[in-house]
Amino acid sequence: MAQRTVVVPDDGIRETRRIRGRYALSADDVLAGRKFDDGICRAAWPIELHVAEGATEWRFLDDGLWYTVPYRYAVRARLATLGVPL
Repeated sequence: MAQRTVVVPDDGIRETRRIRGRYALSADDVLAGRKFDDGICRAAWPIELHVAEGATEWRFLDDGLWYTVPYRYAVRARLATLGVPL
């Protein structure tokens, strides 16, 4: 039977790079459940704000509500031929 012998401490690094896409989702887009014509996926994940002292503030969507992520969100604003791997 396998057992966990070592637990790596959380170092706080959650991401390494960001690009600026042709569109950025706003809090209003998410909380209103906006559907985009060029939507590439559905999502219902709430807004997650990492604030002081490691706390997290959540802004949840209303029950049953979801939004789409537009294709242009994953296309670089300055280099149209390079996208974000999905």
